This record gives sequence, C-alpha cells and structure tokens, in this order.
Amino acid sequence: MRPELSTWLQQHPDLSFYLHTHPEWYITLRRTPDQWPAFKKAADEFFERTWPHKLQQIHERLGMASMLFMLMQEDQDRGS
Repeated sequence: MRPELSTWLQQHPDLSFYLHTHPEWYITLRRTPDQWPAFKKAADEFFERTWPHKLQQIHERLGMASMLFMLMQEDQDRGS
C-alpha cells in the first residue's frame, strides 16, 4: 500500500477499522490507489455518515422531540 494511504489510515482509525473488516479493499487499494474515493464512500455508507443517513437521523430526532412535546402538553392539560 502506498505510504500516504498508510499514513491517512493511521490518522483515521475508523477507516482503518473498515479496511480490517472489509479486506477486499486491501487488494483494490494496492492495485489501484485511485479507488480511494470509492473506499471512503463505502466506509461512509458503512458508518452511516452520508447525507441520507444524516437526514434520517434528524427526522427520527425531530419525531422524538415532537412526541415529547405532545406528552408534556397532555400532562399540562391534565394538571390544569
């Protein structure tokens, strides 16, 4: 593997973890280091760091906040 890729992996333990759990990327990156963006994209999908995943997480959090707000209002209405 190219030295700059090895250095990058040492600086980013999450990508190193992904590489260890998906060893087919060792061969790919050794043979064609220009596949680095595809590797990073696959790792981001694995760790759910893409925009669709982030939007889904925000949607879930807003849903939970909305439910909490409704419960608080119901509790206030019963208390009055």
